[in-house]
Parts: sequence; structure tokens; C-alpha cells
Amino acid sequence: MFGGDARADEVFMAWAFSTYVEHLARRGRAIKRIPMYANAWLGPQPGQEHPGQYPSGGPASPVMEVWRTGAPSLELLGPDLYVDDADSAMRTYASASQPLFVPESRPRAGELVRAIGTYGAIGWSAFGIDRANPAGQVATVLAFLTALESEVTAAGRRGALAAVVIEPGQEAVPVRTQGPLQVTARGTLALLQRMLLDAGVQAPAPELSLPDETMPTAPVPAAADHRPFGLLIAEAPDTFIIVGQGVTIDFAVEGAVVEIDSVQELLLEAGSVTAGRIINGDERLAILPTHRVGAARIRLLRREPRAVFS
Repeated sequence: MFGGDARADEVFMAWAFSTYVEHLARRGRAIKRIPMYANAWLGPQPGQEHPGQYPSGGPASPVMEVWRTGAPSLELLGPDLYVDDADSAMRTYASASQPLFVPESRPRAGELVRAIGTYGAIGWSAFGIDRANPAGQVATVLAFLTALESEVTAAGRRGALAAVVIEPGQEAVPVRTQGPLQVTARGTLALLQRMLLDAGVQAPAPELSLPDETMPTAPVPAAADHRPFGLLIAEAPDTFIIVGQGVTIDFAVEGAVVEIDSVQELLLEAGSVTAGRIINGDERLAILPTHRVGAARIRLLRREPRAVFS
């Protein structure tokens, strides 16, 4: 009646594993009431399209509802993000019934800010973080997030976090924000190259030389994220902190003129964020550094158009 194909086998395996995990979780919660979760080896995925090619029976996307039914004592089902399209995986697991928690991930700074800013992740962990490069992008983003913990959590409670990751081939990317403010992100290096071309200057595409995310002794080496990325933290309707690398941000409101009033560089010193330079003029073309992770506080100025009387 149910069928005899691989899909049926996966559902029955998922029911067996989830109900056993429910038995463990329920007994554990009777001893100490702490959040419990199960993490998922993703499937189907490229090269592992069919049950049995990936560890079938775990909380993969085709059987997530089986797991939620079989193991109701689990607060979370979390994806192990070792796929190129991590965005789709996070979207699948960040549902209305549970927050997103990423128990394992490639050390990619763009996916870190996306998890927090786009999907409201309550946690994110890179595999092999003990072998992470302290000078890498992930380590620097985490250092900024730690120093800005109160600002990040306050904005998260208000739904005032947003993130952008500019994929290869993308130019202007809209950033999801609340209210009438329209935010558009572009890659700074690509933008500067286009501006030079518009001025009649043929310039070669600049190359980024970024340190690896892992130390040389790491068993699984990981390269830096060459995509422009940023986490936007709204402190107030017209005040934002942005943490990231290589992103230029434009602001607009329909029916009004929006200008950047001030930009202040934010620096990390002894685990705290301190104010750096006031960025003016052409330097505002690169509010965030292009060759390292940085941060800035942006204040906007809105001007309503004046009424014209005849």
C-alpha cells in the first residue's frame, strides 16, 4: 500500500530513527530541560540525489515533517551546510515552526552573515573552528558580532537585521528591510571598475588576495569567501551598522530624497568596538574595506520634497 521504492524506505527509516531519538530526548529532558536538536546530512544534493547515497533516515528535507512528528521533544532540526547552495538549505530549515540553527558549516563568512541577517539564525558553527585562522574573515566577523552583541540582539528582536551576499554575475542586489526604506547593495570592486570604464579607462579586474579561513595544519583547508557580503544592523530608522567586506550600499525612499549624512569607521580594539575615521568624499565609495572585513556606522538624512505653489 505504501510503496516499495527508495522514497518509501527513507520514510520508514526516518520514522524509526526519529521515534528512537524522541525516546532519548524525552528521557533527557526529564533530567535536565535544555534545548535538544538533531542535525541533518543534507539530501538530496549534487552527487547524492537518491536515498542511500546520503545517510537516509536522518532529518533531510524530504522527511522533515516525519521527524517533527516522530520526535516532538526536539526544538530544532539543523542543516549541515557543506553544499554550494547554502541559501536554499537555510531557507528550507528556517521555517515558521522553528528557528534556524546551523550546527555545522563550511567556514564561509557570507553564509554566516546570511544565516543571521536573512534567516534570523540563533546559532552558527563552522566545522573545525579550532583550526580557524584568527586573521580570516569568519574570525573577524565573529569578533565584530561579539563586540556588537547588544546591538545585534536588539535589532534581531525588532526584525531589524538584514544581510546581502553578492553572487558572481550579480550587480545590484536589493536588501530586504522593514519599512519604506529601499536598500540596494553592489560589489565595490565591480562598481569602481564600471565607473572607470564609463570614464574611458580600461582597468583590469582587481584581484583579491585573502588569507585562508583555516590554518595550514587544518585537516580540511578552506579558502576565503571572495563574494562581497554584509550584515546590516538597524539601530534606528536612519542609523545603521554594517559589518562585512567589499559591499557598497545605496539608500532610497519613494517620494523623498535620502542622503548619507555621516559615515564613521568602526574598529576592533581589545574585543571592543571603537570609533575610527569619519569617512567623507570619494572614500564613501568604499565604506567597507575590499581586502578585509570591516564595519561602519551610517547615518541618513531624509528630505521631503517642498510643495510648489503656482
